[in-house]
Parts: sequence; structure tokens; C-alpha cells
Amino acid sequence: MEATKLLEKQHREVEAILNKLEKGKGDAEALVDELANNLAAHMTIEQEVFYPAVAEVEHDLVLESYEEHALAEVALKRLLASDT
Repeated sequence: MEATKLLEKQHREVEAILNKLEKGKGDAEALVDELANNLAAHMTIEQEVFYPAVAEVEHDLVLESYEEHALAEVALKRLLASDT
């Protein structure tokens, strides 16, 4: 599977998980674990494949993306540490 297709698929999966969490559907703890795994894989692909290529053209955009990932990682760690 192309990396871009995989990233798009992961976006849809994360959206579906967030939707279930918002609506209180399913096992919240399992959904949070699934969300964490999907986001970790997604961010790794972006940071190792896409960001180096994009940095050659849009350096500031990549810096902003790294910042967003750092914020998402902190939020995810807080979520994992909370009572779900």
C-alpha cells in the first residue's frame, strides 16, 4: 500500500475511534489504546517519510507539524494516564 493511502486510511480510522469515544460507544479503554497505537504509527510515518521531503520545500510548515505532533503526544499521554 502506498504511504499516502495508508495515512489517509489511518486518518479515517482515528476519526472513527474519536467518534465512538465522543458518543460513548464501545469499551473506552480499548478504544483509547487503539487510538494511541494508530496515532503512534501515523506520526512515525509522517515524521520519517513525509516531513524530510516536505522540509526541502516548506521548512516552516514542517516545524509547525512537529509542534502539533508534540502537543498531540502530550494530550495522548494524558489521556492514557486518565481513568477512561
